[in-house]
Amino acid sequence: PRTRPGPGAGVPARRHDCAMAARPLVRVLREIARKRQLRMTELSCGWICELEDVAGRRARICGCAFPLNSQASASLALDKASASAVFAHHGVAHVPHDIVFSPTAQYSMAPEERQRGTLAGLYDLLDHCAPLGVVLKPKAGNSGAGVRRAQNRLELEAGWQDLLHGSRDFCIGPFLPLAEEW
Repeated sequence: PRTRPGPGAGVPARRHDCAMAARPLVRVLREIARKRQLRMTELSCGWICELEDVAGRRARICGCAFPLNSQASASLALDKASASAVFAHHGVAHVPHDIVFSPTAQYSMAPEERQRGTLAGLYDLLDHCAPLGVVLKPKAGNSGAGVRRAQNRLELEAGWQDLLHGSRDFCIGPFLPLAEEW
């Protein structure tokens, strides 16, 4: 079901500047966009790149999935953080989701994030979303599998540990009361 967020949708976005934006594929896409006079927009640390021509035709590259068929769209639909970034970029109402990387995935973090650690930003978001708390969930998947609500630091840490067991990332967002579900 589609959901429309209720109060609290103005949750501040976390910083997304990271080493992934400098990966070779993104550099090549920038050069192609420059040569072909395409507008390129990088979302979610360069994991999603949108290319748009002067006629307004758009193509998205999500990770390494090119839009030669429906694979890029399917990947985007299954990745909550990526879909959230695209919705936000285009002004579509949605429940914001942000990606959280495992501390073992340091290559994906900006140097100042590595110094601060993973939990500090999560605590900030939890404090901002009080008293309703936050929702932690696997980055991909559906049907509510693996979803956890955290209203305090202990619940947040337990969810963080559970979701990172065997995974390199997960999503976090505010717990929002729904105005309506459709």
